[in-house]
Amino acid sequence: MTEYDKIFKEKMDTLLGAENTMDAATMKIQKLLLSIFEKDYLPKFEIENGTLTASRKNLALLSQIDSLFDKIRKAISRDVLADFVKTILRSSTLNAEYYIALGFEKKRIYSILREKVNIERLIGITPTGKAKKGGYIARLTQTRSAREQIIQYVTKSLTTQTPFLDFQSGVKDLIVGTTKKGAATKGVLQKYFDQYAYDAFNQYDEVSNKQFAEDLGLKHFIYEGSEILTSRAFCKKRIGKAFTVKETKKWKDDPTLIEKKTKSTYNPLIERGRYKCRHFVKYITKLLYDKIK
Repeated sequence: MTEYDKIFKEKMDTLLGAENTMDAATMKIQKLLLSIFEKDYLPKFEIENGTLTASRKNLALLSQIDSLFDKIRKAISRDVLADFVKTILRSSTLNAEYYIALGFEKKRIYSILREKVNIERLIGITPTGKAKKGGYIARLTQTRSAREQIIQYVTKSLTTQTPFLDFQSGVKDLIVGTTKKGAATKGVLQKYFDQYAYDAFNQYDEVSNKQFAEDLGLKHFIYEGSEILTSRAFCKKRIGKAFTVKETKKWKDDPTLIEKKTKSTYNPLIERGRYKCRHFVKYITKLLYDKIK
């Protein structure tokens, strides 16, 4: 294995490993949220004959859900996002090291990294790693869509006069997930970070990677990664093969590409196989491409 192959593999392992670490940390915070919900929130509801009602007091409790999530914001920032930010910064550095190992001048590569890639600016953090107010990382800690799911569930339970024990069980499943009937479902924060963090950070890496390739004039790549049981047909037919950037213009018309309704906005070099794709675009020189082909 060449030096540049080793570096690219380290990058892939770094990003894929971060997903598992992030998921484990998120599950712990979900348990914390459930604990706060059960201790500080559930006892406040008025119950009639074992059933929730849409009383004025109960409806007023909807406004307190935000405060429950505010109590876990620091934990989210510290235990989930801090490590993932370090991962994406490390990945950006590995991209630079990859292109140096591929044969490009070190000074030129680090100039691109500093001036045009600049992951810190892209994800909204300071050079010391702190989240900038209003930046992407800061917005992630607000967990807005996760809060809305809880609010909607509580609202529905009140207006449909749900038995309190059913409400308690249902909200637990919503917050921490469930393994009922042998089918595991993720909790509300896991789903949130799946949608707004992991995929976004993975795409930020590809944006960084693509910027390097464009500045270096690289127009060929390998669709890198491994095949697992859940690999999509779209990816299976491409894994380990070399392509030109021009060829990807037709990928949106591949019948195996998921989410066909939005194919007009599909960016193949950034999205690859789309949602939670585990594969990477590994840019190579024309010389290497000719040897592979």
